[in-house]
Amino acid sequence: MFKKGLGEEACQAITRFLYNNVIPFNVAKSEEFTVMLDLVSRHNLGFKLPSYHEIRVNNLKEEVENTSLALQAHRDDGRK
Repeated sequence: MFKKGLGEEACQAITRFLYNNVIPFNVAKSEEFTVMLDLVSRHNLGFKLPSYHEIRVNNLKEEVENTSLALQAHRDDGRK
């Protein structure tokens, strides 16, 4: 087997992740996907992935709150 560079390995791992978890490949076109990977790549090697619990409870709760705030701001703009 040929030795791949780290970048090629990372791209292959992303593809494998999407494929094995039956995530549509068009997710790669989403802004959130790009932002997520950009932020992870900027982090030092010590980046700690969020746990299942952190994603499912803490981070989801925060994201729901962020979405509610954005929705309220949109409603407020529509009233002006």
